[in-house]
Amino acid sequence: MFVGHLGAGLAAKAVERRVNLGILFGAAMLLDIALWAFVLLGWEHAIIPADFAQRHYLLFDFPLSHSLLAALIWSAAAALFWAVLWDRRRFLSIAAIVVALTALSHWVLDALVHEPELTLWGDTSPRIGFGLWDHQPGALLLEGAIAAIGLALFLARTAMAAWRKIVIVALTLLVAGLTYVGTTAATAPPNATAPAATSLAAIVVIVLLSAWADHARMPAQQRQAA
Repeated sequence: MFVGHLGAGLAAKAVERRVNLGILFGAAMLLDIALWAFVLLGWEHAIIPADFAQRHYLLFDFPLSHSLLAALIWSAAAALFWAVLWDRRRFLSIAAIVVALTALSHWVLDALVHEPELTLWGDTSPRIGFGLWDHQPGALLLEGAIAAIGLALFLARTAMAAWRKIVIVALTLLVAGLTYVGTTAATAPPNATAPAATSLAAIVVIVLLSAWADHARMPAQQRQAA
């Protein structure tokens, strides 16, 4: 799940327009940011299956980033991050709740596509995963629909200069293309470090580019009216 997470961030932007899109994309992919950082540190593991040429996806041991308990903690941390840095008057606001739910949506969407490998709280807990990645092109269609709905809501409800919206549309389409290639034609990586480094770099670029595109999107008086 890649462009589907962006779809969740775009939908969240349509709901709470005060939050910068870069923050929402970062929240939507926060669990993967933690995952890939932890893989590089050796705290979690990405496993390259022998039949990767048929699967086109990795398997994971990732309770620190992707257990349900961890997802709840990361979501609360994302909301606190927003509240401390951007909404200092209130630690519980609609914006903070939207940020938290956007982060938590990552676990829900991953549960749809992953094998039963998302634990509830740790290695001894039940594992969740509906395995839609094994049912292509259905998984791709679902992810594309999530992204399309999020993008449509974003375009309809967000006040932003046309060229800035074009940047976001182009970014979403690019990630959609990468998602398609990654789930249908990707070759096995040489080791777990390679996808960890490239995925982490891609997420950073997406977050920074979307944050820039959403910067100062309208005058202050209009933001207050919104």
